[in-house]
Amino acid sequence: MKNRKTKYCLLSFCLLLITALTASACGSEKVSNDSSEQETITIEVTGRAMEDTLFDGEKVTVVPISGMPNNGDIIVASKGEKYNNPIVKRVIAVGGQTLRFDYENDKLFVNGKELNEPYIKGTTFSDKKCDDYIALDDNNSFVVPENKVFVLGDNRLISLDSRSEKIGLIDSGNIIGVVQLPESKSPARSFSVTGKNASLTLAESPGDLSGAKELTAVFSNDYTNITYDWIPKDIDEQDGDHSGDNYFAYTFYCKNNGSSPVDYNAEMSVSDATKGVDEALRVMIYKNGSAEIFAKAKTDDRTQPEKNTSAFVSDTVVMKADNTLAAGKTDKYTVVIWIEGDDPDCLDEIRGGSFNASVTLS
Repeated sequence: MKNRKTKYCLLSFCLLLITALTASACGSEKVSNDSSEQETITIEVTGRAMEDTLFDGEKVTVVPISGMPNNGDIIVASKGEKYNNPIVKRVIAVGGQTLRFDYENDKLFVNGKELNEPYIKGTTFSDKKCDDYIALDDNNSFVVPENKVFVLGDNRLISLDSRSEKIGLIDSGNIIGVVQLPESKSPARSFSVTGKNASLTLAESPGDLSGAKELTAVFSNDYTNITYDWIPKDIDEQDGDHSGDNYFAYTFYCKNNGSSPVDYNAEMSVSDATKGVDEALRVMIYKNGSAEIFAKAKTDDRTQPEKNTSAFVSDTVVMKADNTLAAGKTDKYTVVIWIEGDDPDCLDEIRGGSFNASVTLS
């Protein structure tokens, strides 16, 4: 998909699921509708099943949708045949996706990829396996039927959700909308540079290399996918954080303050990625004016890099490089990150995804 104007939140990603049920002791979340005639709806959450994302008595805005929600969305579902009150839950898998339950390690996999769930409270399967209403194969997997959604509450120990036949799979026709989380609920997603070599010091400008060992910056809350052509040609000519509307850009310097040459390793990593957003990322790294673009290898063939890129070293490591820096000399780095609109993995499913990134010099 090319240059879509769908927005992706790199920085903030708190997935909110909906808990809905009649028994508050089971952690159900009932919803009261304050403004059903408006384009958006304000609801009040009742119960603890979505803690620590949503709390009892909290009012949130719900945006109506038509069609299927995205993985990780927190939805409000209307009355169905199995329960009397609307519920609030997080979408784990949608129709056509294969969901696998790893009971032994308390993990969930969607289409073979482990879910990163930093928002959950408690364990998913400690004493709650899925009821027999879901027919699992020998690998504890099943394909979610078309027009159905599998949901869980964030407070897994008390949530009554799709693990139970009392809630079951949610029909897409019963979904009222998606909860719009306030920015204050979004965890800060950050970029950091850490110097672990005793001889190296860091700075955001070449004139200030007195002794810093760590530098940090924060990603913007909202990025739209772009292509390489949108990146300014002089992106390497500014210092510090000089991000644009739809890309992150950060320039820093490391100096060898020792009296002899120093060998050091530069390693960049992407961590805590959610909703598969890292599959569509591009990371361009300049060192002393020379640039290289990195991306994850093709999803359908991990032996092949994406066009005009070098493949990530591993699932989370972008690159590793050994360097030698003479005494008193300085290396300049610029890191640029964007969501590549021409990447085949730039799909609606990654909307709302986020990640952290870091560079370590050791």
